[in-house]
Amino acid sequence: MSNSHIAPRFVANSDCVLTVASRVAARYAEALDLITRKPPLDLPGFELCAIWHQRHERDPEHAWLREQLVAVTRA
Repeated sequence: MSNSHIAPRFVANSDCVLTVASRVAARYAEALDLITRKPPLDLPGFELCAIWHQRHERDPEHAWLREQLVAVTRA
């Protein structure tokens, strides 16, 4: 579990503020009774990337997993 998924749980029990991707915020807002707001300034986007060893490049299972990751991040 990445920090972007641990942090909302921490914020829910504190007086802290958190900046995360809108999809992460939406996912946790209702479940943790959090309030979401757009930031008062434009924030730069970010890029996600995956890396793997070259020996897995032609592995069908690994290729399937990479395809699933691409599909999920585009949803």
